[in-house]
Amino acid sequence: WDRGVVMRTTPVLGLTDAQPIPRGTIADVYNLVESDLTTALSLLTNNERTGNERFYFANVAGVNAILARFYLYKEDFTKAITHAQAAADVRPLAQPAQVGNMFQPALNTESLFEVAIAQFEVQNGANESIAAIATPAQWFDLIPPPSLLSLYHADDARRDWWLTHGGSGLTYFNKFNQHKGTWTDHTPVVRTAEMYLIIAESHLRGASNNPSARQALNTLRAARGLAPVSDTLEGSELLDEILNERRRELVYEGHRFFDLKRLGRAITKAPGTSPNVPFDDFRILGPIPTGDIQLSEGILQQNPGYSQ
Repeated sequence: WDRGVVMRTTPVLGLTDAQPIPRGTIADVYNLVESDLTTALSLLTNNERTGNERFYFANVAGVNAILARFYLYKEDFTKAITHAQAAADVRPLAQPAQVGNMFQPALNTESLFEVAIAQFEVQNGANESIAAIATPAQWFDLIPPPSLLSLYHADDARRDWWLTHGGSGLTYFNKFNQHKGTWTDHTPVVRTAEMYLIIAESHLRGASNNPSARQALNTLRAARGLAPVSDTLEGSELLDEILNERRRELVYEGHRFFDLKRLGRAITKAPGTSPNVPFDDFRILGPIPTGDIQLSEGILQQNPGYSQ
């Protein structure tokens, strides 16, 4: 299956501009995304806002960070390392004493691009924030599985992101902790920590460079109060540890599902809920809404496994 998304590259100014068009190939989508990002990088270089204000807008570090993620997904690991390092050099990692509250400042300590709550609160309201659905005083819908909590070592500064609810004894998430008001937070899109994880994975998967992969991983671990991994850790075991570090660090930032998909791994579910979804299961992709298929007059292709 090689279909991506519909790509409109000219403005829709009227009905004649909105005629149905087919989905582009995955290669087409990658090419367009790369073109947009590299063009943005060239336009922003020596032409961006100054000071921390720039991290709320398109900026060089933010574009480098998104390019690093893009090249990781594309498995162009040399470019992923180059752009990730360029982004990581702009803002340092938070240190252990800062980690527990690093999401509290108006601008996250590590944010390379951040969406301010004022940019979307009028449309969606505070009750749709991550803080709202994780907080016992509101929806309390996000309950971490034991398999996630068990990944945090006793010395891990990120344990401060998890609190225990006095009434139920359940653990809840306090990473997004309502720093902009009741159930509202700014949303970091890309952070320095992710760049070190991209560097580690890219060194390992791109050139089997175990020492450089461990070095990048250990840089992040040190900033979280953890000892370095063993010098004997390498290959698939080192990759698993990098993925565990991504799970610990980027929890509830929207990465885990895509990490499993891009690496061809099963989508795991909590024990006792529903079965895992194997990577080759058609449900790895959701269906295109029926209404969209019908409105396209047969031009829009449905994903495999679903009726057209």
